[in-house]
Amino acid sequence: MGLDKDFVQKIFSKGEDRVNRSIFVKPEELIEISDEDLRYFGEGIFYCLPDNEFVKNNKEKIKKDYNLSKEMPKINGIYLPTFLKMRSWDRIRKTKPTLKEIINMTKKESI
Repeated sequence: MGLDKDFVQKIFSKGEDRVNRSIFVKPEELIEISDEDLRYFGEGIFYCLPDNEFVKNNKEKIKKDYNLSKEMPKINGIYLPTFLKMRSWDRIRKTKPTLKEIINMTKKESI
């Protein structure tokens, strides 16, 4: 289920990697997420991972290994990367949503 534990430990090995990302979720949530949710969230998962060289160099391998959707998730009709730059994301971020809650927000969009 979810991302491989060793992989998650490797990408979060440096202390700065815990804060160097757009969506703050606990590394444990990345491991515990269901494979179905991970596939659905697709490339949105990269916004939960640190912006480091290891992730950048292995992006294609990650997409292939976890069979990620090529679609970028949307929240309120807005693609995730754009939504993360908006003030409305700041309000949501302050509530400290879990990864599951964020994925559910994107699923509401596709219904």
